[in-house]
Amino acid sequence: MKKLKTFYFLILVMLFSTLSRAQNEEFRRAGTNVNYDLDDWVTFSSTRWITSLAEGREYIYFGTTGGISRYNFYSQQWDRPWTVSDGLADSYILTVAYDLNTDFLWCSTQVGVSVFRTIWQRWENVYEESFGMYADDDIVSIGFDNSDVWLESKNGYYFKAANQQTSFYQESGGSVPHGQIKWFGQRAVNTDNMPELFMRDGYFFDSNGIIKDIHLDDYPVTCFATDHWNTIWVGSWGAGAGKADARIKTLEMMPQGLFKKNVNGFEIDEYGNIWAGGIGTYNGQSGITYWDIENEMYHYYQASLNMNIYNDQVTSIALDEPNVWFGTEYGLLRYHAEKNEWKSFDSGHGLRDNYILDVEVDEKSVWIATLLGLCQLDKRKMYEKDFHVTDVAESDILNMKVYDIEIMGNLLWIGTEYGVYVYDKNTKSGGFEYEAGGPQNNEVTAVAVLRDKEVWFGMECGIEVYDIQNEKWKGVPERRFNQSIMVNYIVVDDSAAWVGTDQGVMKFDKTRKRWRTFDMEDGLPDNRVNYIVLDGDFVWFGTPEGLTRFYWNSPYRID
Repeated sequence: MKKLKTFYFLILVMLFSTLSRAQNEEFRRAGTNVNYDLDDWVTFSSTRWITSLAEGREYIYFGTTGGISRYNFYSQQWDRPWTVSDGLADSYILTVAYDLNTDFLWCSTQVGVSVFRTIWQRWENVYEESFGMYADDDIVSIGFDNSDVWLESKNGYYFKAANQQTSFYQESGGSVPHGQIKWFGQRAVNTDNMPELFMRDGYFFDSNGIIKDIHLDDYPVTCFATDHWNTIWVGSWGAGAGKADARIKTLEMMPQGLFKKNVNGFEIDEYGNIWAGGIGTYNGQSGITYWDIENEMYHYYQASLNMNIYNDQVTSIALDEPNVWFGTEYGLLRYHAEKNEWKSFDSGHGLRDNYILDVEVDEKSVWIATLLGLCQLDKRKMYEKDFHVTDVAESDILNMKVYDIEIMGNLLWIGTEYGVYVYDKNTKSGGFEYEAGGPQNNEVTAVAVLRDKEVWFGMECGIEVYDIQNEKWKGVPERRFNQSIMVNYIVVDDSAAWVGTDQGVMKFDKTRKRWRTFDMEDGLPDNRVNYIVLDGDFVWFGTPEGLTRFYWNSPYRID
């Protein structure tokens, strides 16, 4: 029975990995981008779905659907993961393996194998067609003897290379010295020898290879191993990694990573902790992530488990201590951090439409962009019994799609499907900005303000900039922005503007007066950028493949 469950699980992993094969064939990297240091680009994704594990000199490595997770034996902490941002060919890891003869870390993905050469601190990729694999085949096991690296495919083919090389050639199955090879991956999985373990905090360990949580959800055990410290390590499909002292045998789960990889909105609080959410599901699940960076803990919140959360399909987030506000596909969501309390607002509370595109907060109000106009929530009245959200500028933008809101003092700069609308909070009046040189009645999908100096507008056909002090449209800086590119998000400060598009991030350096594009060749996990947050010397990007941090202000590099 255990072997049958393992077989079905491996089939599931192969099917799930195949779904994203096409998008990974669009761009192929040779390895680590030598124009950057290894930590310049770091991506954090969904890593609770574990496919394999390997013990190294310093780390226990977990192959996951969102990269290679690394747990340091000595510091007893998670280090940042390795993903496509570091040079991997793909972040969906099928097998991870460590060669103690060379101290090289190997892994396989749905497009080939990759090796991390410790001395060079660089990843190198070998694509499957280079050693004669068929397109529908994958490497599911990696092994080492004293001098060679061995690969085994799911279709039963074997390949070999010298352990310092990546020139693989095919071997017949009868010539493989299995007794001399230490295997990792599918060939190393043997749930028949799984130890009896105990669990706490509502978890239950089934010796048939299943972890059950307090909600009776099942998470298959995908791999396990005992290290030289006599610690048992367990990888699961959905519950993350766990460890247990082999003497006490109490398994402690250590889930980490985003709940789902698609990030449509995120914010960083004053302590450096991150709230993140997005649209869609991952492996059939959806939820909101709170990443407590200081304590290295991840907290997940799901609508399916909390009746006060109507919807966890997040489109935008706004911080308003002690509250956190979430725009979702079905209403406005508020989390009170001090009370650990959730509250949902929908059309029954006065929202013009339940699908929210943006949320912004000031001292008195929450401003809500919907598919059918702009709404205002008065924070001073939100605890009253008959409280209702109200419409804003209903004579002008009622039933109009509102994409983005930015606050500049008493003014709201609003991007709508028919151009820029400016609203004065004090006079409760506003109007469209139809001057020549501006967006006029074009769809405005993104807005960014720089104090009382300038406002940037993104459209489905480029960018426009308005000079507040001189009251005139400046046009596109340097005229070198591709006006055919759809703009998803803009953020601007005194030194630069960062523009998120479907073709990467475009940065305008105000000092050098030039545009620079960053995309997957540089370190983005996906060319679509949904959201951007500036963080000192770093800038963070929300993408369909996770949350990426870029060290843009490195003193060793001029972009």
